Amino acid sequence: MIGLILATLHCTALAGENTPSPPSDICASHADWVDDDPEETARAFGEAFREFDRHFTAFSARFAEAFESEAHLPDPATISGLHTGIVELYLILAQLIPMRDAGNEAWPLKFLEEEMSSGISLPDFDPPDRQEVLRAAFLREIVSVPLAEPEGAHVRFIARLELTHSLLEPGGASVRSESEIGALYILATGALAEAYDAGFRRPALRVLNDDWHSNLASRLRWQVVRMCREAGE
Repeated sequence: MIGLILATLHCTALAGENTPSPPSDICASHADWVDDDPEETARAFGEAFREFDRHFTAFSARFAEAFESEAHLPDPATISGLHTGIVELYLILAQLIPMRDAGNEAWPLKFLEEEMSSGISLPDFDPPDRQEVLRAAFLREIVSVPLAEPEGAHVRFIARLELTHSLLEPGGASVRSESEIGALYILATGALAEAYDAGFRRPALRVLNDDWHSNLASRLRWQVVRMCREAGE
């Protein structure tokens, strides 16, 4: 259930069911485990972000090149390659934000924002470990960065990434409608890249910048403490 992941800010109300408590070692001693190796924590998140940014930039360039003309759908091999690329992006993104396998589909904690807070039912799975809790704290830091963009900009990138993934699912050009091709063209020619830059890349760089606030580990620890309090621990 949703509540097993501490990043759900108000999971009990959203899910409408009894929410299991987080593992006791997560919340004990005001989550002091987060400060065990602050330099390594900052290094790991920095490297994970740079890896995702590098792969997303490369994917975005291939995506734009493939759909440079709205009138011509790329051949199946190109579509298949793009689909493989976006699956790889999901695997790398899982190093930064908490993601679970719901059936055969990866999904991020998009219900952190009110407009995406209907809740998600999942199969049984193990409680989150410390690394996943840290990723949840990192995501909370990202969505706390103020943006000049309209409300919801933080989740727009994730929503558009999921849409792109769905539209690139293998199946052949014959099953893609004109509206789907048009949507892929819009996403490829700027909508996906713009959402990434405004709603994810810039906030992530701000979070990773210690000069902006305080060291990353201390901010992540505070987010974990807050999540524990919200979970009633």
